[in-house]
Amino acid sequence: MSPEIVLIFMIGSLLALLALGLPLAFLTGGIGSLVLLVLFGPSFFISVITSMLGTSSNILYAAVPVFIFMGTILEGSAIAEDLYAALHGWFGGVRGGLAMGTVVICCIFAAMVGVAGASIVIIGLIALPNMLKYNYDKNIAMGTILAGGTLGQLIPPSLLFIAYGVEAGVPIGDLFKGGVPAGLILGGLFLIYIFIRASLNKSLCPVVPPEDRPTLQEKVALLKNLVLPGLLILFVLGSIFTGIATPSEAASVGVIGALVSAAVNRRLNLALLKKSVISTVGISGMILWLIFGAKCYSLALIASGGMHLLQGLFTELSGSMSVYPTLATMLLTVFAMGFFLDPVTIIVITVPIFTPIIKAFNLDPIWFGVVYVVALQLSYITPPFGYSLFYLKGVTPPGITLGDIFASVWWFVLLNLIGLLLMIVLPVLITGFI
Repeated sequence: MSPEIVLIFMIGSLLALLALGLPLAFLTGGIGSLVLLVLFGPSFFISVITSMLGTSSNILYAAVPVFIFMGTILEGSAIAEDLYAALHGWFGGVRGGLAMGTVVICCIFAAMVGVAGASIVIIGLIALPNMLKYNYDKNIAMGTILAGGTLGQLIPPSLLFIAYGVEAGVPIGDLFKGGVPAGLILGGLFLIYIFIRASLNKSLCPVVPPEDRPTLQEKVALLKNLVLPGLLILFVLGSIFTGIATPSEAASVGVIGALVSAAVNRRLNLALLKKSVISTVGISGMILWLIFGAKCYSLALIASGGMHLLQGLFTELSGSMSVYPTLATMLLTVFAMGFFLDPVTIIVITVPIFTPIIKAFNLDPIWFGVVYVVALQLSYITPPFGYSLFYLKGVTPPGITLGDIFASVWWFVLLNLIGLLLMIVLPVLITGFI
């Protein structure tokens, strides 16, 4: 069977079965297994098992469940509520301050959790009712939470950077370093946009009434709420950036910090630990199944010649185009795949194809990894299939439709594209911090 026919079958069947709503992990694994069985017989499954064992024993992937455990503990530690109380007190008297404070909270929470879903759900539950209470425009309120919360995919400890680093063979610590300026660039664009819109149209983001604002003494007292998040970020990211700890070791430090935070807030108990362990096992299992399925799919692509065909196609395109059109083609491919596939699956399938092309153009693999993840996280907030849109829908008050959520995000999609363009045109914005 020719590689072309196998490739068409694999891609076509994946899209068709996804449209029927079947689970992604079992689709990729099932299609890959079927192709390997037809082409090579049962004996080839030894290679599949070896590949799965190699993936599950990779020490770098060990950081994933530990960071998830840290995030689930933080979810129940009331640290997000404390953060919001502090920034609500300090920013509430500024026009657009609640929305700008929400962006800042999302950046801080992203640096502690590293998962977009957790950030959007928690911040959505806290910030959205409060902004609507003070008559904020619902599009700005929801768009701020969606765009800010999705920065959890970019600001370290991002799980996407761990997956990318494993597949591309580049240092995860350097990817984390590049993710910090990338996240701050996007967060800064969000803040500028909110400030300009609020200044031009004062009805969009009203100022919190004086009677609802804390006194200066109360504001100073609220600053203590920033201590625990600040220390946690310092210990986790600081240990990675200084080379004291690997990402896996830093994740363990983060768990200890999360437990201390929960204890300080008097939330540490058996119920929290039980819930955190169950959530961690469930989320980690889902991610591992996605990785296993994608690995099996990729193995079938490689063994059948489909991977070589795709690499040849992209290499031929890159040979006939300069670096920027080639880069645009790769990023558009990632963005389009984000409409249908989970980000981890996209990384496992596309990174082996793109890595040789990046090397051929002598591009910085760390810089490309950051740009790649920015494009990937953009698909999280893009209608109609962005994951973040549905995360937020699950916590919105009655009366807000999915159509309202779709309408709220377009300006922030544009801001993400502007930020992505800046990182492409001015790579020093990323490489200068590595």
